[in-house]
Amino acid sequence: MKVISLNGQWNLKFFPQEEGSRCEAIEIPCTVPGNVELDLSAAGILPKDLFMGDNIRQAEKYETYEWWYSRDFDAPVTNEKIFLHFKGVDCIAEYFLNDELIGSSKNALIPIEFDITEKIRDVNNLKVRIKSALLEAYDIDYETYVLKNGWGLNPESIYIRKPPHCYGWDIMPRAVSAGIWKDAELHLVSDMEIEDISYTVKSLSEQEAAVKFVYELRLPVNSVGKVKLQVEGKCGGSSFSFEVTPKFKAGYVDITIKNPKLWWPYGYGEPNVYNLTAKIIYGDTISTVNTFTLGLRTVELRRTDVTDGINGCFEFIVNGVKVICKGSNWVPMDAYHSRDKERYAKALELFSDIGCNIIRLWGGNVYEQEEFYNYCDRHGIMVWQDFTMACHAYPQDESFLEVIKDEAKVIIKSLRNHPCIILWSGDNENDTLLLACGTNPNKNR
Repeated sequence: MKVISLNGQWNLKFFPQEEGSRCEAIEIPCTVPGNVELDLSAAGILPKDLFMGDNIRQAEKYETYEWWYSRDFDAPVTNEKIFLHFKGVDCIAEYFLNDELIGSSKNALIPIEFDITEKIRDVNNLKVRIKSALLEAYDIDYETYVLKNGWGLNPESIYIRKPPHCYGWDIMPRAVSAGIWKDAELHLVSDMEIEDISYTVKSLSEQEAAVKFVYELRLPVNSVGKVKLQVEGKCGGSSFSFEVTPKFKAGYVDITIKNPKLWWPYGYGEPNVYNLTAKIIYGDTISTVNTFTLGLRTVELRRTDVTDGINGCFEFIVNGVKVICKGSNWVPMDAYHSRDKERYAKALELFSDIGCNIIRLWGGNVYEQEEFYNYCDRHGIMVWQDFTMACHAYPQDESFLEVIKDEAKVIIKSLRNHPCIILWSGDNENDTLLLACGTNPNKNR
């Protein structure tokens, strides 16, 4: 797959959503990735320093506005399929290519992609309309259950898939933002691609590791049985490889790695990470190449329902060794998440500097970007990953559960190859809330 960036300067129009076309739009240049408040600040419409005094309160005026991002781009010269890919758009969005509506999205936390192969022209205009998340929430019928069982925090956030903290928190200001906050790209996809490859460590010792690789390929039906999937891994002086001729587009391979280099948390050994290269080979041609990483480790959480510090337990066992967890909570790097990535290195170096070996990623935040987990992989920092829910009794209806299910599938699939992630946790304090309220979510709905 080839990637063409659509990042950089776009144009931004905005106006009060309820007034619609009756109101004259303001137009300013903007940046992708970005947040609309940062563009307003750069244009002199909002204060330059949004965090000085109560400046950020001036941004609340724009919570009921809609935003139109636009830019032109040339079609790439290719015979491949072309996908329009957004890694993150906040939040209620519609997408237009050459003034044709091609799709919509309602989740700031996961990517969205559209096949535009048959719609693209030599020169193209792309528009993204982002509607007011506040007005979207205003049109929802709220169940009594979700209203009476909260901490009193921002009911307008409950159904909307944005980071909960952006509606205001004890550690963060209210910043109900909008924007194309992650990369915008064109993906050029051939008819032979590695769609997904992941691994499971079945057993592990200093002498050998038993590993199962699972793969799914994009292949023409008439090429099945004629192509080879080749995978090579290397970490220092340790290496392995395997090759398989798939009889179907998906399958698995069991391998044994002799004298493996194990991944250890900081303080218990080296956080060894294998660099892997996966190729599809068709005849004498290498059709596609993917790279990713692998960490050989096993993790077990031993726990009892209660513990007083003497009786019962709550302990992580990594590679058969009980680990003392020394770490901290990880909360948002910025109220405006388009700037998160540039702050990772400095913040994570502080964890390494004081000898932390675990970070709990708080459920009121976003899911962090690839660079965050790559750092943790290579520095032996374990990650306790919350899903993005916090301090509410969230809806129990099937439509909302389906949204959460889809979100979890996307996030787990995108992050599961990182050895640093040792636990997936449902949320922040939601169960505590239900117990405190003595509420059965299946009643009084």
